[in-house]
Amino acid sequence: MDAFAVVVFVVLVVMGWIRFSPVDRDTWHVDPADDDIHRAKVKLIGQNAPRFPGEPAEVLENVAKIALSDSGVKILDGSIEEGMITFVTRKGILGKRDFITLKAAIDVDGTKLSALGRPRYYVLGSDSLRRIENWLSALNRHYRG
Repeated sequence: MDAFAVVVFVVLVVMGWIRFSPVDRDTWHVDPADDDIHRAKVKLIGQNAPRFPGEPAEVLENVAKIALSDSGVKILDGSIEEGMITFVTRKGILGKRDFITLKAAIDVDGTKLSALGRPRYYVLGSDSLRRIENWLSALNRHYRG
C-alpha cells in the first residue's frame, strides 16, 4: 500500500470515529453547575444565567421546542419533568457533536435557565455559543413579544 492510501485510510477512520463513536449519557447529561469548567465552551450559571417569567417546566418546554426546531439537534437525555435536558447537536459532513445542557429552576423572578455547552472533541471547535445565544434570543422574543 502506498503512502497516499495509508493517509486516506487513516483520515477515513478518524472521520468515522468522530461521526459514529458511542456517547456515554452520564458523561454529558450533568447539572451545568457541577460540570468541570475547563471543558465548557459556554457556561451560564448563577448570576450569569438568564431569567424568564413563568414556571420552570413551561420555560424548559418552550426552549426545548426552539432547540429541536434547529437543524441537527436531538435530545440526548433528560426531560421537562426532570427539569434538565441535554441536547446533542451535529454539524458538518463529519457530524461533529456538541452537547448543550439546559436546566430550569425556580427563582425569585420566575425561572433561572442555566446552560452548559461542550464540544465532544475540543480541538474541532464548537458552535454551542451561537446555538445557545440563538435559543435564548428566541425564548426572549417568546416571553417579551
